[in-house]
Amino acid sequence: ALYRYKIIIIILVILVVSLFLVGFYYNYQLSPMSKDSEKVVVEIKGGTISSIGDTLYENKLIRNKLIFDIYVKLNGVNNLKASTYELNKNMKLSEIIEVLEEGNSYNPDQITITFREGLNIRKIARVVEEETNNTYDEFMALMEDNSYIDSLIGKYWFLTDDIKDTKIYYPLEGYLFPETYAFLNKDVSVKDIVETMLDETSEQLEVYKKKIEDSKYSVHQILTLASIVE
Repeated sequence: ALYRYKIIIIILVILVVSLFLVGFYYNYQLSPMSKDSEKVVVEIKGGTISSIGDTLYENKLIRNKLIFDIYVKLNGVNNLKASTYELNKNMKLSEIIEVLEEGNSYNPDQITITFREGLNIRKIARVVEEETNNTYDEFMALMEDNSYIDSLIGKYWFLTDDIKDTKIYYPLEGYLFPETYAFLNKDVSVKDIVETMLDETSEQLEVYKKKIEDSKYSVHQILTLASIVE
């Protein structure tokens, strides 16, 4: 009985210490990047909450993108405004979030565009024409621009020459992630829209990258199979 009691005490101590360490790590990740004042002008172009976290991380304003995602989910953050901000490296994550929610440089021209699941390239082009100052023809012309498609293949790991198969109507069919995106205004370029959607596709696929590379299928084959199943 004494032995079991000791085991229980040890387990409890380990749990308490583990919880303490997790709490310490979490709070540390929420702390300012620096004790000293260092102003950073950063443009939040919009997109998903996670992509905004990427921008803050790239500008060395937050310590950890995963902790950022966890924090915003735990606190129900869902209204970060696209704009240009002057932030400081001595700000805690909570302070940065507060500024982005209030929109200290609030942009009244910000737009949000929702691309529903199941939209093909032509329907996406229609949505872009309705919601921005771009035309349907401008969007479709870019989808058929071979040099632009080649540049995207060079930029995104999941895009390969497979998408240029002549049997496919449009190379990016199935690769533009359906989501609600925020942009600065209606003058947003077609390229910005397309690459924001591809950035989200990249983020969604990243967690499966190793499995995809280890499988006998290419990303294109997997997405083709997925679309058939759908």
